[in-house]
Amino acid sequence: MKIEYENSDIVIINKPAGLPVYSAKSHVGEESVLSWALERYPEIKKVGLPATGLSQGRWQAGDPDRPGIVHRLDKQTSGLLVLAKNQGAFDYLKKLFQSRNISKEYQALVYGEMPKHGVIDKPLTKIGHDGQSRVRVDEAGKASVTEYWSLEQYSLTPHLSPPTLGGGMGTGSFFPLQKGSRSYDSLPLVGRVREGGVDEFTLVKVKLHTGRTHQIRVHFSSEKHPVMGDDLYGKPNSQKLSNILPRQFLHASRLELQLPDKTWLEVESELPEDLKKVLANLESRS
Repeated sequence: MKIEYENSDIVIINKPAGLPVYSAKSHVGEESVLSWALERYPEIKKVGLPATGLSQGRWQAGDPDRPGIVHRLDKQTSGLLVLAKNQGAFDYLKKLFQSRNISKEYQALVYGEMPKHGVIDKPLTKIGHDGQSRVRVDEAGKASVTEYWSLEQYSLTPHLSPPTLGGGMGTGSFFPLQKGSRSYDSLPLVGRVREGGVDEFTLVKVKLHTGRTHQIRVHFSSEKHPVMGDDLYGKPNSQKLSNILPRQFLHASRLELQLPDKTWLEVESELPEDLKKVLANLESRS
């Protein structure tokens, strides 16, 4: 676990993809951010207000089974996460999140070509039961606002797996094929990118103005531009890069907040190597 910032009150970590913030009831004992934090900072075991309970199946900061945790990232989302090391810091951070006085930014690769700037303002609600719930746009739901800026446009060029990895259009490492080459012309039609049929993608910077569960994923999916690699929302387009992208392309890249002593803290995290490699396999159109 990489620590990006730490003082006597808080620690900001760079969470790797695949690691949950805390274990689900069905995976008790699973390695998580919380298990790491409890081992490194045993004093946080009692940090957190008494349980506030569940509201419509929604976890709230203050659950005694999740000490020091004031916000979450999905298991397959990488990036910055702040933890409270004492009760005073927990109370302070909780108020920052409730009053939306903390800035959270992400980077995501979404399907299709996006405008340079936009705001998705659609209320969201949970469906299903806790632990296996989904989120959907619902006029009766809670206000949810996502702002985004397009950073770079990409397209998918013809690729083929090396014969040693199975050949054809299977999974594995990829190398580009030039149109007009003997290898390209020998491909079946399913392996070619035809005129007008090129898949396009946009790398976006995303700023959350609210912090709902799965907000980024559901909002972009509702606009027909799902986050690539998302296996819950936006299929089949979200799976267009499944051969080279094993998880959702979503990274918490920036946190900005004011510390209790009134100084401002800004922490940034660049894209991890697995996501950089995905972009390297695409053709930039910018």
